[in-house]
Amino acid sequence: MSDRYVIHGGYAFFPQEKALKKVDIEIAEGRIKKIAATISPESDAKAIEAENKLISPGLIDLHVHLREPGREDTETLETGAWAALAGGFTTVCAMPNTCPPTDTREQAAFISKRSEELGLARILPIGTVTKKREGVEIAEYGMLKEGGVIAVSDDGDWIVSAEVMRRALEYAGMLGLPVITHAEEPTMCADGVMNESTVSARLGLKVRPSVAEEVALERDIALAAYTGSHLHVAHLTTARGVQLVREARSRDVKVTAEATPHHLLLTDEKLSEFDANFKVNPPLRTEEDRKALVAALKDGTIQAIATDHAPHPLEEKEQELDLAPAGMIGLQTALSVLWEALIDTRTLAPERLLALLTVGPAEVLGRKLELKEGEPADLMVFDPGVSWVFDAESNRSLSQNSPWFGKTLKGKVQHVFLAEKHFEF
Repeated sequence: MSDRYVIHGGYAFFPQEKALKKVDIEIAEGRIKKIAATISPESDAKAIEAENKLISPGLIDLHVHLREPGREDTETLETGAWAALAGGFTTVCAMPNTCPPTDTREQAAFISKRSEELGLARILPIGTVTKKREGVEIAEYGMLKEGGVIAVSDDGDWIVSAEVMRRALEYAGMLGLPVITHAEEPTMCADGVMNESTVSARLGLKVRPSVAEEVALERDIALAAYTGSHLHVAHLTTARGVQLVREARSRDVKVTAEATPHHLLLTDEKLSEFDANFKVNPPLRTEEDRKALVAALKDGTIQAIATDHAPHPLEEKEQELDLAPAGMIGLQTALSVLWEALIDTRTLAPERLLALLTVGPAEVLGRKLELKEGEPADLMVFDPGVSWVFDAESNRSLSQNSPWFGKTLKGKVQHVFLAEKHFEF
């Protein structure tokens, strides 16, 4: 196959300007050779027609669960990386709640090395805040960073001890590592299935109330302000939580936040169907909360959209809601469902959505993202007009726990360029 390509007539997203421009892009030997209004390709170049399509730097996901090691029956680093590419993501950050957890340099290095061997979407390991994710003793952050970690988190478990969280922020801050918090006060959420609301009262289900997020956030923000370190809020879900982050940022507290596609698009009314694919932690909230999240995308309170891709086997998800695990997969469907819900309805500008999936995540990681000549090829081509079915044939994950499984979606990633590799979907 030719290692020279010319992408013709697409609308390219330029991160440095946060703007879309209609251009041709030439790729040669794994690098962006030329960007111009029109390019006449050399005879050995493969032409890719991108009229009415979007060209963007590869998407970045700050929050995925790839289950290896420990639950390779639900996902592996390889299948997760393929799902990422099919969704336009060329970089994903793997949460440490594996078995064993990513709490040593060796464990982090295993993920980094395996990612390099696969040559698919880059997998960046996130290390644990505490050893064994027990919330007691902070991990060896210097060693973890040597193994390749780009942040620390006890994802799924809030750090109950304020003193441990303070020390984590201080030591991670010295190494330039963000501390990612899953902000839910656990004593208020024991065995909870869904958000506390009129819907939960009607259904008679155990709850994970919004105040659990808000109590946890207030403390963590206070500690971030005190230490001056970078706190990143995973999967923000409540209107009050948005307000807390907004107020903190107005005071120049170093806090960033992400929201997931499912919290942006769905509400707790979906649990009325008793479908465990809608059971997530933190839970789906109210329409008021959902609208507050979308508003926070627009005004910059939320910097990134992250999928929280969480694979689970069918037999576990088909249990009663009280017993079924929380989480849904999302790497392959994120851009499609967000585009149709937010861009086709003119709720959000295309440039803003692409920034939330590229520039914002890069900035959380302390990285600068540009689309320019001479840079390594790291691009995806997305056709917003194509419809496709997300089913067993098209799914790249080992799991299928998604409310969009079996549905026809609009908008599809068709090409991904990553260094000298070209993937076509």
